[in-house]
Amino acid sequence: MLLILSVVAGLMLTLAPSPIQAYVRFPDLPDTYVNDLVKVLEDLQREQVRSELQAFHQRTNQQVLLVTIPSYRDYSNQHPSFEAFATDLFNHRGVGSRWRNDGVMMLVAPGDRKVRIELGSAYGSGWNPRMQTVIDRYMLPDFRRGQMAQGIMNGVRALLNELGTNQLTTSSSSVPSTYTSTAGGDIITGIFIIVGLIILIPSSIISAIVKFIFNSSSSYDDSYSSRSDDEGGHSSGGGASGSW
Repeated sequence: MLLILSVVAGLMLTLAPSPIQAYVRFPDLPDTYVNDLVKVLEDLQREQVRSELQAFHQRTNQQVLLVTIPSYRDYSNQHPSFEAFATDLFNHRGVGSRWRNDGVMMLVAPGDRKVRIELGSAYGSGWNPRMQTVIDRYMLPDFRRGQMAQGIMNGVRALLNELGTNQLTTSSSSVPSTYTSTAGGDIITGIFIIVGLIILIPSSIISAIVKFIFNSSSSYDDSYSSRSDDEGGHSSGGGASGSW
């Protein structure tokens, strides 16, 4: 009897459903402008969108990132909503400048039938209705007709047009003052060092020092490459969403 009970108990434990394990695995987003993980866009469309986002970035110093994923549930069962996942993905990736928090991320999840425009924390709540208009007017009509690629391209252009005519983008286009002052300070410090040591050091060594200092001070480039040092922007959850 004890043997039978032991076997039955073992079978019950084996067949019982195991508890669901918690997981959060954010997708890798190496590209600065377009990470089309679902391949919604064709190659030419993808390159066209990337070119437009890059040109906007170079003109305004403001990063806009497009991301498509199958479903946010593929990456997390800990987020209560698509919006919560979008905010955490934005912060995990660090979209935009860490100094200005002016980045923007457009996230499309066909499996969830949802789209989200996530804004950096520099944007006030007044920007949410503007982003809602971009989604409702330029994206959802195409999405509901099954024209995902066209809706994304129309949405990106409408978004860039909205961002390109606002005060935030204009005021954010300058280089952060911390970089400017640091470069100037390095040059001045280098000059004093050279003057102070000019009598003691041979001219060939002085020439090498001067060349090193000026090369270092001019090496700063404010343009964005993939995952530049300036990236690391933060979102507080501002933006807009839509479903189709």
